[in-house]
Amino acid sequence: MNSIPSEIKAHETLEYKLTGRRLPASLSRRWLGVLLLLLFLILALVSYWSIMNNGPVADDWGLMYKTAYIPGNELWRLFLAQSPLFIRPIPFFTVWLFYRLFGLNLMPSHLLNAGMHAVNAFLLVWMLARIGVPRRTGYLAALLFLATPLGAESVGWTTGRFDVWALFFMLLGLGLYASYLRRRKRRLFAAAMAATVAAWLSKEPSMTMAGLIPALELLFLIIPAGRQQQETPWTVRWRAALRPLSIRVGILFILFGGYIALRYAIMGRLGGAPYVPLFGKPSLRATANTVAALLGPLDRLQSSKIDRLLLTGYVGSLYALSLGLTIFHWKQATRGARRTWLFLAAFFLASLVPIYSYFFMTGLGGDLTNSRMYYIPYVPFISMMVIGLLEFNWQPLIWRIAFPLALLALVPVFIVGLNHNNREWERAAVISATIADQTRAELPDPPDGARLYYSNVPRLEGAHILASALPESVKLIYGRRDLDALYVNPDPAVLHFFKDSSATAGEGYLFRFDLSTQQLTLARGPLRSPEDKPG
Repeated sequence: MNSIPSEIKAHETLEYKLTGRRLPASLSRRWLGVLLLLLFLILALVSYWSIMNNGPVADDWGLMYKTAYIPGNELWRLFLAQSPLFIRPIPFFTVWLFYRLFGLNLMPSHLLNAGMHAVNAFLLVWMLARIGVPRRTGYLAALLFLATPLGAESVGWTTGRFDVWALFFMLLGLGLYASYLRRRKRRLFAAAMAATVAAWLSKEPSMTMAGLIPALELLFLIIPAGRQQQETPWTVRWRAALRPLSIRVGILFILFGGYIALRYAIMGRLGGAPYVPLFGKPSLRATANTVAALLGPLDRLQSSKIDRLLLTGYVGSLYALSLGLTIFHWKQATRGARRTWLFLAAFFLASLVPIYSYFFMTGLGGDLTNSRMYYIPYVPFISMMVIGLLEFNWQPLIWRIAFPLALLALVPVFIVGLNHNNREWERAAVISATIADQTRAELPDPPDGARLYYSNVPRLEGAHILASALPESVKLIYGRRDLDALYVNPDPAVLHFFKDSSATAGEGYLFRFDLSTQQLTLARGPLRSPEDKPG
């Protein structure tokens, strides 16, 4: 039986005791939602405050450059902004807009990312309630998702906001569709389809929506929400639902087919870049690394091995207990809790499909390589644990006290871990900004068509790109497209990925970077004769 109405009744009773009058239930829930969203916004801003002043880092330079010169009447080019492999016009529109409004000042972008992260946590509560669990359970799941250290890359990397926006539209679409299945309002179905298309145009892992929406349909059919539907024989329900269900799923697949056709039209084929494979050979070690990192998402560059093991052991124990309760007390849970848990299991399994995700192929190591790819899978991962602990065998008083406290104890630990993980992004931003600022200071006005060569510039440390996209950064800091920049003798490990490199410095200006002092100096310039060129 759905517990949401009883919760609303409890709120109404409290209001009556405090004020002597009852507020409408819808108004009460609306104010509670506003308060919850404000609390989530405050927590997100506090958690990510240390990186709010970060300048461009990693691919920020390149992604901003690719949108900087797109005129307002040619926004269709946002479909091609990153590469023909990635079709993400909606997040790129925000990059385009914020660059036009704020230039290289990235604080507004950081505020947007942290705010969207908070909104995603709010939407998680709403979606879980629409599918069938009480909001008290959704609050804890959303709180852990909001504070997770795994969000450092997805939220902290300003222009790499694709996962944040994709999850926003996914949660919105799934919640709207669950609302449609409860209320049968056509406008809810139309809004859910619009949100789904927007998710596809934000990042590729959202293609799983083509399977998640039919999963919702089946679960609401197998475990119906309304009392009248529950009492109807399942054979009658299935016969009555088959035709309208087929029409709705057919509309979804027509839209998905159009999206795939668009990808083929833009790309010529579905995937194929050697560094972003759609499919690959499974690796059990990669899977184990990923599961360990999802349980204890602390970056090894900022956290000790013992800290990572302790967190992994604590969360792992809670997760094992959650799965045990779910299996052995399945029938004691409400229908809504069972429906939600099954959907989240389908959500998590769908997120492992290798659509630009390395769960089986590469894995998420201790340095959180490509951790942005696990921002979306973490939603069902953490929500399944919370629902298992709180909704399966929730009656004994000891569980009602112990499990929420055990989960709440993770929140300060997660926030501390998040701030530790953010330090690597702070450091990378400082190095990137130093190179940009000192280039301008050492060479205020380079001649037309000048070439700038950089030696000893750090590229990678662990999973973190320190000073990427030099050609784009040089063009942006000078506001000139005629300049060019290349790395001299870059790290061979990344040479196949970054093509903006040269074995030796040619004619132009040569800069050297000292990582220990974080100083950039103009070593020679311009290099014009053979004897001036370094050997």
